[in-house]
This record gives sequence, C-alpha cells and structure tokens, in this order.
Amino acid sequence: MYTLIAQDDLNTLGFSTGGLDGIFGANTENAVKRYQSSRGLSADGIIRLQYLAFSSRKCSWNSEELTQQLIK
Repeated sequence: MYTLIAQDDLNTLGFSTGGLDGIFGANTENAVKRYQSSRGLSADGIIRLQYLAFSSRKCSWNSEELTQQLIK
C-alpha cells in the first residue's frame, strides 16, 4: 500500500515510476533517486518519510481507488 502511495506521489511530482503496481522495483527506485537528487538529498533510493515533501500531503487516491488500479 505504501509503495502505491509513493508511486502516485512521485508520478504527480513528475518523477515517473512507470505506473502504479505497488512493487518497489527498479523504476520506482530510480524515481525516488531522481526525486532525492532534485532536492539535494543523498540519492540512495530509500524512502525516508521525514525527507520527502510528498509524505505530508494527502495522496490523491483513497485506498479503494488504489485497489481498483491494481485490479485493472
């Protein structure tokens, strides 16, 4: 679930994860690294909520909508 939220937020911010699949794969890791680099952070690809701007905002989808995206 948290990976889906991170993917949605990264995509919204312009850091493409290649889609919403809930899997923290290479595309999501690269998007996290690009996000981190853009913010002057160490680009290690590890999501640390205290560092991420999108962690404090509400996800644009609720859990039911995220589940429906996985089913498609």
